[in-house]
Formats: sequence, structure tokens, C-alpha cells
Amino acid sequence: MIFRKQCRICKNKLKKIISFNKIALVGEFFKNKKKNKKYPLSLNYCVSCMHVQIAEIINPKRLFSNYLWETGVTKANHKIFEQVVKSYKKKINHKTKVFEIASNDGSFLKFLYQKFKCQSVGIDPALNLKKKEKKINQISGFFNYKESKKIFKKFGSFDLIFARNVLAHVTDPNEIFTGINHLLAKEGKAIIEVPHLLPIIKNLQYDNIFHEHQGFHSIKSIKDLCERNYLKLSNVELISSQGGSIRCELKKKNILHKESKKVSNLIAYLFFLKEYNLLYVYLKRGLLPPLS
Repeated sequence: MIFRKQCRICKNKLKKIISFNKIALVGEFFKNKKKNKKYPLSLNYCVSCMHVQIAEIINPKRLFSNYLWETGVTKANHKIFEQVVKSYKKKINHKTKVFEIASNDGSFLKFLYQKFKCQSVGIDPALNLKKKEKKINQISGFFNYKESKKIFKKFGSFDLIFARNVLAHVTDPNEIFTGINHLLAKEGKAIIEVPHLLPIIKNLQYDNIFHEHQGFHSIKSIKDLCERNYLKLSNVELISSQGGSIRCELKKKNILHKESKKVSNLIAYLFFLKEYNLLYVYLKRGLLPPLS
């Protein structure tokens, strides 16, 4: 275990919000309770950028190389697939190149291929979930900038890049954003889905806090990551998955794109009003949200 002392986004100092003492890893199940080892866990925030995160980091290989959760086993996930396709169906056809970060069992890529016959490539560290699909290229490993260069060399750039429910799991999210920027086509779009910090704090979703979830993202943290990695946030959508999430659309920073009034208003509302009040008032003053 590594104890993080610096923010996973901006590398500035962390301040503790609350300690959960020691808890077991959520993905491990033992018949003998004595084998169920527990690890310390605490919730912290960055004194500079206000990003909320845990400080106790378990080796990612232990957490994700043999992963028990499969994307394709629930009907709810298939409904989300349909929602995503509905939002981007005008952007996908048989010529579209799609890349997915943390593709899990490949069910989303398979869904896209069956619907559009598009070129589909994914990467995921879970060796137990890798399935042989003739029309889908699945790479075993963790995605980062170094890996993105290998992928670019083999497949070139991509029109659409999906990173659904993975950003919270990584130790350095800048690696994800830098890798996305490297792989994204000039006019391409990256779609990131992540549990939203606002309902986690507002609704006291303490069960969202465990070792797999290293960071808890707001629109501010996504904007910060974009600005640090030459990307820009072009759209935001509030979605209901995982107790309340945000679906963020990213583009390359050098591409001219006029942000719609609707998007600008939503970002301003969430960022400057809701998120700002909760984070600044509660965290900067060292307080926790009221219990009722």
C-alpha cells in the first residue's frame, strides 16, 4: 500500500476530511473471515484545486487484474448502451473508429459493432474477462500515455473514445487525459462517464467510498484535467447511473467549437453554484455536510 500525500490531479497538498479506519477490499470474498485482510481508508481533498480523493492506494494489479464485475451481465448496463448510442448515432457508422478505455468484458464494443459494424478496439487489465471476439480488438493492460503511443502505432487515431466508470479508479488521471489527447482524431470526441461528487456529498453516499474509487469527480475536476492536458469540455449531461453521474464530452483544445448556451448554463450552474458552495463551504472550512 502507498499513502498518497499529493493531489492526483495537481500534485498539491492534501487535507483529511474523515478517516474510515480499516475496511476490507470490496472485490474480495472469503469463507474464512480471518483471511479477509483490512486496509486503512480516508477521504481527503486538495487544498489547491479542491479535488476529493482517498490517500491509501492499493496496487492496481491486485484490484483489477482479476475483476469480478462484468459489464454485460446486467440489463441496466444494456439500457445505458442504448442511451449512449442514441446520443451519438449520428457520429457512428461503419467507417467510425471506436476505442474504449477499461472495456471490461467487451460487451459495449460488441454492442457497437453489431449495430454499426464499426472498427472497435478496447483495453482492460482484467485477464479473466478477456473474451475472444473476431471483430473486436481487445488489449490486456492498463491505459496510460505510454500505452497510447503503442496503440496509435498499430491502429492510428480514433473518432470516438469512451472511458465509462474508469476515471475514478486510476492513480493518475492525467495519464488518461494525455493518452486520450494522443489517440483522439482531430475532429474526434471523447466521452467520459464518472460518478458525480455532488450527489455523493449531498446524499451521503458513503458506500461509494472504497479503495477502488481513488477520486470523486466534479465538473471542476474534469475541467481542470482538460486544461492540464490540452483538451476542452464541450458538453455535460447529468445521468442517473451509480447514484448520479456526469457524462462529459471532450474535444481537442485546438479545435474551434462554440459551446452551446445550454451547456454553458449547465456548467455554470453546477460548477459555480452547486459544486462551489458544497466544496468550498464544507471543505475549505473543514466541515462535513449536515446529516439531514
